[in-house]
Amino acid sequence: MEIQDPQSYAELGKKHAYRYVNYTQFLEGLVSGQSLGEMPDFLRKQKVKLEDPVVDPRETWKQWLKRQI
Repeated sequence: MEIQDPQSYAELGKKHAYRYVNYTQFLEGLVSGQSLGEMPDFLRKQKVKLEDPVVDPRETWKQWLKRQI
């Protein structure tokens, strides 16, 4: 089996309406020779940890406005 570029796999996924697949992670597993059970889960999105932009949740609107200016 010849490995194709990630874009061709992404187009194939869109064509057949597959759910999310991390093609880069999937291809890296194939290239390294891992079996399907050894590969990390490439069918789930990685959750991004977001930082809380609020400095102090008890601050007043006036304090918030001063901080923004």
